[in-house]
Amino acid sequence: MKRLFAAVATTVLFGLGACAGATGPQGSAGPTGPTGPGGVNGATGATGAVGAIGEKGAAGATGASGAPGATGPSGVDGATGPSGADGATGATGATGVSGATGATGPVFQCSADADCNPGGGTANGCCGGSCVALDTLDNCGACGVACEPANASGSCAGGSCAVAACWPGFKHCGSNSSSGCETNIAADPANCGGCAQACPNGCGCADGTCVQPHGSQIFKAAGGATFTVPACVTSITVKMWGGGGGG
Repeated sequence: MKRLFAAVATTVLFGLGACAGATGPQGSAGPTGPTGPGGVNGATGATGAVGAIGEKGAAGATGASGAPGATGPSGVDGATGPSGADGATGATGATGVSGATGATGPVFQCSADADCNPGGGTANGCCGGSCVALDTLDNCGACGVACEPANASGSCAGGSCAVAACWPGFKHCGSNSSSGCETNIAADPANCGGCAQACPNGCGCADGTCVQPHGSQIFKAAGGATFTVPACVTSITVKMWGGGGGG
């Protein structure tokens, strides 16, 4: 600042001196003098006021979604917990009130077997105004015809009565199946223990087995003689008396 002021004052003084005569030509510039030493730095100015905060910039565009990550391996199954104790059974609820009985519908009355077999056939019969099946023990083939074979339990199929099983000690030995188990194989000598199993002449039949008869026979002979033992006899008691009545 001081050097600039001194140069200006010199220039003014040269101007005043030239006013007296004509202005001569301007001389060429002299060489530049050496640079003077630097001046002392001036005091630091006060800090300027803080500038206003600029407007908030626009939000940047949303970046693209990243690719899904790989699925991790399944974890180990946890241990099964113990079963819970059974709960107590609740009390039984009260029985509801029975509903009223509906009115009885009309009862079907038949007048012939055909009324009981609308599809044809003879499986059912009109018995006393009601339709019944004709394959029962009480109505076998016809109304009121019982299936009761002799000495046996019966069975009725297709309206025909047959022997289901003979009673113990009886058997069917004839050709007519409707006669039942007519033969007493426990006491009949001609069928002792089974059909056509005859005992020898003179033998009886007891509990299905041929047995010897009981009784006595008087045998008289003078001199030597032969006595033939009857069939089925397994033991004999002999009593003898002499002709003179002695022992």
